[in-house]
Amino acid sequence: MSSTAPASQIHLRTPPEPGKKPASRTYLIYFVTGNPGLVEYYRTFLTHLYGLLTHNTASDRSTEFQVYGRSLSGFEMNDAEIKTMKWRKQPPYGLQDQIRHSEDELAELVEEVKESGGARDVRPFLKNSNFATFAALFVNFLTMFLPISILTTLIAKFMDFPTDAAQTTAAFVKSPHGIHEALHMARDEMFQIDTDIWDEEIWGAAASEPATKHPHPRPILRFLFARKDHWVADATRDALIHTRGRFSRGDGVEEVEGQGENWKPVMEIDEREGWPHGFCIRHGVPVAEKVAGYVRAIVAQDMARK
Repeated sequence: MSSTAPASQIHLRTPPEPGKKPASRTYLIYFVTGNPGLVEYYRTFLTHLYGLLTHNTASDRSTEFQVYGRSLSGFEMNDAEIKTMKWRKQPPYGLQDQIRHSEDELAELVEEVKESGGARDVRPFLKNSNFATFAALFVNFLTMFLPISILTTLIAKFMDFPTDAAQTTAAFVKSPHGIHEALHMARDEMFQIDTDIWDEEIWGAAASEPATKHPHPRPILRFLFARKDHWVADATRDALIHTRGRFSRGDGVEEVEGQGENWKPVMEIDEREGWPHGFCIRHGVPVAEKVAGYVRAIVAQDMARK
């Protein structure tokens, strides 16, 4: 059993080859984790996605794919990795903090690539502002004298987790701020993710406006929902699809009243596979195959526009 601590970031890319011209076009897949925000949970998903996107680009270096993911702030495995000076505060971090941190990290990553050439409220306890602190202290007390190896075995047995997910979970429980950060962020999400705050330009309604010089005048959005998700109420999901998306089942897109405009994002409900909200535990490979299809369609649309 490996004792190596989970990584706080995963960056998959093909190293530059001496004497070879760098790729003329680079697509950077920047992955934002769920909560708990440990990127190691998603290693299988990210690695498989990268392999699917790059398996036929070995001989064609005109297009390059990079896949990058990082643990959310406060989920690092040791205090030395937490950028308290950069973020100007100590953990725990709220939702808006995480958004700003992700934006900053993405901007820095893009510059690096350029320089290198290529819910429902069934959870009233979360409303208690002290719950995250007390729960974190309680869990830390319970696991204080348990080494990660034994904790991994217990998690694998009682939660029926694969070994890699059990190891990541054990490291998360033993991390300096992980439990507190997860609960603090979950509470913050309950208060903030309840209304649609994106404007029409983000959703795609600006498609009817005159073209701009920007290469990407609006985002190309794709949504994939679980058939049953304890974090997203069916009524909330269905209302979002009805007002904002083109509804999709399987491989077809239904053109029904209020849902058929081509500029709207495609929104799918997984009715067949039964993928859960926490897909990263056991379903990283099939979900990666689904996402790879999304990425290829976006790239094809991008190529056709240029």
